[in-house]
Order: sequence, then C-alpha cells, then structure tokens
Amino acid sequence: MQQFNDATIAAQTASPAEQLALYKEAEKLFIDDIAGIIPIYYYTRNVVTKPWIDHLYSDDLYIYRWSIDQAAKADAQQ
Repeated sequence: MQQFNDATIAAQTASPAEQLALYKEAEKLFIDDIAGIIPIYYYTRNVVTKPWIDHLYSDDLYIYRWSIDQAAKADAQQ
C-alpha cells in the first residue's frame, strides 16, 4: 500500500512522461496487490425453441447455425 501511495504522490509533481510511468506502476500495484477484480454478473439468455431445431445460437439481432431435424419434426407432429 505504501508503494502505491508513494507512486501516486510522486506522479503529482513529475513530468508527463514520468507521470505516465508512475501511474502505470500504481495501477499495476492496485490491481495485482491491493484490490481484486471479481466478475459479479455474466450475461445469459434463455431461449425456447421447438424440439426439432438443432444447433441454435443467437445474439441481439440474428439467429445463426440452425437446422431442422425433419424426422424429429414429423414425430412431434403425430
């Protein structure tokens, strides 16, 4: 923690090139040693499809790589 404080204080009065190096060092110390990053949310999507549609992949606008299993479709409709 002291190294982080020293780097940020020194960067306040340094030249622009030195500031860049000191803030990079402070950021590395902060991320690696002081704070951790934990993802708390993952994007998910629930999709309902007919049982005879295979290989469904979708994004916000399109549905990709799908095919129809004709035998399964015929069985489901009987």
